[in-house]
Amino acid sequence: LVTDLSNTTLYTPQKIVVDGTHVYFSHGLSNQLHRAPKTGGAHELVADLESSVIELAQYGTNVYPFVFGISGLKLLELPKSGGATKLLHQAFGSTMDVGRVVPEGGFVYFGSGQGAGGGADAYRWDMATGTKTTLYPASRFLRTTATHVYFFAGRNISRAPKSAGAAFEPIVGTGTAVNVFEVEGNEIVYSYDDRVLLYRVPLIAPYQAIQLNPTEIQADFVFDDLHVDGAHAYVMAQNSYPSAVSAIYRIPRTGGEAQAFVGNQPSGRPHAQDSGYVYWSAMYSCGSGCGKKMTVRKK
Repeated sequence: LVTDLSNTTLYTPQKIVVDGTHVYFSHGLSNQLHRAPKTGGAHELVADLESSVIELAQYGTNVYPFVFGISGLKLLELPKSGGATKLLHQAFGSTMDVGRVVPEGGFVYFGSGQGAGGGADAYRWDMATGTKTTLYPASRFLRTTATHVYFFAGRNISRAPKSAGAAFEPIVGTGTAVNVFEVEGNEIVYSYDDRVLLYRVPLIAPYQAIQLNPTEIQADFVFDDLHVDGAHAYVMAQNSYPSAVSAIYRIPRTGGEAQAFVGNQPSGRPHAQDSGYVYWSAMYSCGSGCGKKMTVRKK
């Protein structure tokens, strides 16, 4: 079953996050943040933002957009229903210098350049005191567990305790750039070097990497968004212009061939998931103008 959540045209919906009742997404052409009920219906405006949203997170009663524009990188906090915007962080840098925003346990963890290491540093914002702490240098693609922060730095996926100045431990060396990775349960799931292959590394020494899908999905594709649950990895695969085709594949965590979950379609965007559904946006027509709709499919 595939269901449209939004009953009106959405132009370039991009970053997507979900909570118990709504899907939140950025509206690329207008730099707006919107939300739509998970049961379907009209979307509503949450905020007009000054710049494009490049990362988005939600926690409690707030959303956390990371925006990029002429004034650089800014991490913002604002109520989910709309209201005053609070600036948490501002820096120079590019969209490549931003790690995922992870709000949890009274803190907001995020990566942002330009840091002391020449790339993105890892930071922690204390929601109670309104103070910011630099955790680790030159780190990107932040993920967290209850005890550690995970990041890509120096061609390694590494982890460190959630405290400033703590030494970090390399888990797996890729030899080249990581495309996507997630930490779920007791393992890391990742892809690297423009390959459409997925790997997992149990978080038990000696950290041996295991290839999940034995065959590349399509040689000209690359993984650019990943979400993992207890049984499967859901990954967005895209190729480049001019065809710009994308699809979502599902790969068993125990290994096996990738299964097409959402078929090839033009101009896909990052997706999101909850315990029962996967959410994404994709092109649905190109008559007088290309439009997109937020869509949901049961796992």
